[in-house]
Amino acid sequence: MNCQAKVLFIFLFSLILNDQAVAQGAQKIFNPIYEDYFDSLKQMDYSYTFPVLGAKATKAGYDLPYAWGASAIYFTQRQEITINQTLVGLNGGEMIDVSNLIKFGPTIASTIAYTVRPDLWVFPF
Repeated sequence: MNCQAKVLFIFLFSLILNDQAVAQGAQKIFNPIYEDYFDSLKQMDYSYTFPVLGAKATKAGYDLPYAWGASAIYFTQRQEITINQTLVGLNGGEMIDVSNLIKFGPTIASTIAYTVRPDLWVFPF
């Protein structure tokens, strides 16, 4: 099955299951307890630029979260690598053990990564 056929299959499969799909986003819970709260949202002046159409969503009674955010992640890893045996082969020939000729000392691989990710919620849907 080539790549285009796989993509077409996934697309058609997703159409079949479309009625079961669930998306994330702003929720409007229809409960009489929250009716006054949603009515107050409809009266609120939405003065933010993002999300686009956020004022219309607020007028419809949806409670929108903040449109921007940021995350920062620090990751560190340290791993010792042990090489017990060294084999060498030429042109697909038999592998020869050269562990007596080549010695590797203790090897330690270290990784440090910093990630900063700003995000912006552009559309309220």
